[in-house]
Amino acid sequence: MSRTLRLREVSEEEAEQIRKLATSRTQPARLVQRARVIQTLLDNPKVPAGKAGKLVGYKSGIPGRTWVKRFNEHGIQGLEDERRPGRPPDHDETVHSSLISLALQKPSSLGYPFELWTLERLQRAFKEREGVHLSDSTIWTWLEAEGLKWKRQQSWFHEAEKHDPEFVEKRGAVIQAYIAPPPRTRVICIDEMGPVSAKTYPGETWEPGPFRAKFEPDYGRRGKIWVHGAFEPATGEATIVLSPSRDSASHIQLLEQVIQVFPSDRWLIIEDNLITHKSRDVRVALLAWPEIQIQFIPKYACWLNLIEPWWKQLRSLALKGRRFENADELIQAFIDALEYWRAYKRPYRWKKKPQEQLLHTIGGFGSSWEPKTYVI
Repeated sequence: MSRTLRLREVSEEEAEQIRKLATSRTQPARLVQRARVIQTLLDNPKVPAGKAGKLVGYKSGIPGRTWVKRFNEHGIQGLEDERRPGRPPDHDETVHSSLISLALQKPSSLGYPFELWTLERLQRAFKEREGVHLSDSTIWTWLEAEGLKWKRQQSWFHEAEKHDPEFVEKRGAVIQAYIAPPPRTRVICIDEMGPVSAKTYPGETWEPGPFRAKFEPDYGRRGKIWVHGAFEPATGEATIVLSPSRDSASHIQLLEQVIQVFPSDRWLIIEDNLITHKSRDVRVALLAWPEIQIQFIPKYACWLNLIEPWWKQLRSLALKGRRFENADELIQAFIDALEYWRAYKRPYRWKKKPQEQLLHTIGGFGSSWEPKTYVI
């Protein structure tokens, strides 16, 4: 006659972990079911292991005995699935390491005519240099596995129940960047304006009619563009990228122009939390540029971004009192407006005087490597 399988002595710490796992709604269902087998035996040690398995939903007693035996030998880790051989990897560690090394180097230092990586550029460059084609999903998976993430995480809320207690300090960090930027660092404000439609824009005054001022409505629909802008308040220098959409590719193109138009040892970028500003392509692009730090402004606080008043100047120079028949005319108008601004540019000074300001810039964002940890 076979010996009855019993649960070994369980420590208080193990019992608490089993209880949490058995009642979890976030862990995989198979792990929860296995933990419930152990929990059943903890509640009633006289129940046989096979019967405990049936009580939690197994059709036979074999799984119950299997998981009790695994738990007795390996503890909670024994409830995990054993590693299966599966399909062998397509690429060895050498290929993996070569990709990471390439991603951390500046493209221009390798002779490429651009400053920032994208997944597509990284994919093409790696194939040229190593002769190995990697899909964009494989590249992204490897980068994430290595710990690619934003250096700091922040959230900004105006709802009382979600209010960030450090809001004043973080707001002060942005303001302090304008008043006293870090040494050898240029503070650049970035934003998007648009969509700007090809239509008629009123001038400074409407032409008066017989009885009242009149303006004939023009709903456009003859084309539109997005204006991606970078503005340095300290000098008034600016650059723009004109594109048909507001996407990560245009944002990366703008960041490349920032590096070229605003040469410096370091850059502090002030921008909002738009999803295209922190997409995976943007994070890959910043990997090789630790000199670029990103300071996200709080939600509902666009007034902290000094490019906002500059947009008013650019719109006035490019659009006021003009009619546009297509997107090409819009593009040329903004190019001419930017050239005029550069000829007569002036700095923008921060004039507000908040009661409390921090005396140094807090952190900043950027891409970084951090080993990932998993908690079960």
